[in-house]
Amino acid sequence: KIGAVLVPLNFRLVARELNYALDDSGACTLIVGREFLETIETMRPGLKTVKNLVLMDSAPPEGMMAYEDLLARYPEEEPRVEVGLEDKHLIVYTSGTTGMPKGTLYTHQTTCWNSIDQITDFGFTASDIVLANGPLYHVASIIILTMPMFHLGGSVVLMPSTGFDPRNVVSLIEEEKVTITVLFPIMLKEILRVENLGDYDTSSLRYLFVGGEPVPLSTLEGAMKSFPGAKVIQGYGLTEGSPMAAYLPWEHAMRKLGSVGKAVAHLEVRVVDDEGSDVTPGQVGEIWTRGPAVSEGYWMRPEANRETFAGGWCHTGDLGRVDEEGFIYIAGRKKDMIISGAENIYPAEIEDVLYKHPAIVEVAVIGVPDDKWGEAVMALVVPKQGHQLTAQEVIDYCKDNLASYKKPRYVEFTDSLPRTASMKVQKHKLREKYSLKK
Repeated sequence: KIGAVLVPLNFRLVARELNYALDDSGACTLIVGREFLETIETMRPGLKTVKNLVLMDSAPPEGMMAYEDLLARYPEEEPRVEVGLEDKHLIVYTSGTTGMPKGTLYTHQTTCWNSIDQITDFGFTASDIVLANGPLYHVASIIILTMPMFHLGGSVVLMPSTGFDPRNVVSLIEEEKVTITVLFPIMLKEILRVENLGDYDTSSLRYLFVGGEPVPLSTLEGAMKSFPGAKVIQGYGLTEGSPMAAYLPWEHAMRKLGSVGKAVAHLEVRVVDDEGSDVTPGQVGEIWTRGPAVSEGYWMRPEANRETFAGGWCHTGDLGRVDEEGFIYIAGRKKDMIISGAENIYPAEIEDVLYKHPAIVEVAVIGVPDDKWGEAVMALVVPKQGHQLTAQEVIDYCKDNLASYKKPRYVEFTDSLPRTASMKVQKHKLREKYSLKK
C-alpha cells in the first residue's frame, strides 16, 4: 500500500550473507524481530544502503525505532499511492544451490497470475485454511498457497521460526482444521515418523502438496495411507520460472510415478534440445517455461538475464523428459549432469533407484574427476538408522537396476547431506569436498 518493494530475508543466514542481500537489493529499511537483535548488531558495521532499522517490539535499542511507534506517526487513512500490476512487488533471493544467491524480481502482476493459476487448477476458496510450513523468505511459502489465500480472503496459519517440528505440524492441522499445506519431502518423511500419527485428527486436510525434490515411493505411499482424505499433489517449480510450473494430479500419482505432471493453467512448459527444438518422448532436454507467472528476471543481473531469459522463455537449467502423454519427468540440473566416457548420466535417475533401497533414507549423486573417463559417478548415502550397508552393496544394487555405466564408482556414507535453508541439497558443496579426494 505504500508502494514499497519487499525483500524477504533468510533469517538462518549469518551477518555477511544478510548484508550481501541487503546491499544487492539496495534495501533502505530493515524490519526485524527482537530475537535477531544480536545478529543486527554484527551486521551494522557492514550496512551500506539501510538507513532505517525497525524493531517488531517495544523498547528498541539506540538507533532503532519501534514498529508500532512508526505506525502511530501516520494517519489511519490508507496511503494515496497508485500501485499497478507492472510495479515491482518482491525481490526473492534464490536458494544458492549453485553458489551465491541472485535476487529474482516479481511484479504485482507476476504474483497475481501465480495465484490465478493455483485457484484455477485446484479450486481454492475463501473457506480454505493454509498451513505455511516453509519459511516466509522462500517462494514455496510466499507464492504457493499463501498468496492465493490473500487474494481470496482465506486463512493462513504461520509456523514459528524456531525450526521445523513434525509433531507441531500435525497438531496445528488438527487444531486449526487446516485444509491445505505444502511440505518438502524431507519434512514429510519426518511427519510420517511421528509416534501415534493416526491419533491426530487430520481429516480436514484436502490437499497435501509435496515438491522441491523427488518424492521416494515409500514416502508417497506413506502420505496416502496416513492422510487418506487428502489429495497428494507432486509439483515442480522454481523461483525464476514460476514457483508452481507443473503438477501431477493425485489420480495419476501411482500411474505416473516419478512425474511432476503437466503445466499449470496459464503457463507453457517445453523440454528442448541444445538447438531449442522440442525433444521426442523419452529424450532428455532442458525445461523452458513461459507465461505471466514467470518472474521478471534477476535483479541487476543483465548478463544472467540474457542467458536465462533468452527468446522470451525462462531457460530453467533443469533437465527433464516427457512421455508419450506429455507428462514431465525431472532428470536433474543441467550443471549436475555427469559425462563419463562420452555418456550422459543423469543423477536423478540413479537417485530414484537408490531411494527404493530399503536401507537408504537419503542420497545425492554427483560427478567427480576421473583420469580415464573424465568423470565418475559418486553416491553420497545416508543409511536408515539401525541399518548396515557396504559400498559394494550399493554399487551392486545400482548394477541390478541400471545400465552398468551408470552405477557409482565411489560410494561415501554420511550422517546428513548439506542443504540450503529451503532444504535443497547443495551439490556444489559436495563436488567441492569430494572432487579433491579423487
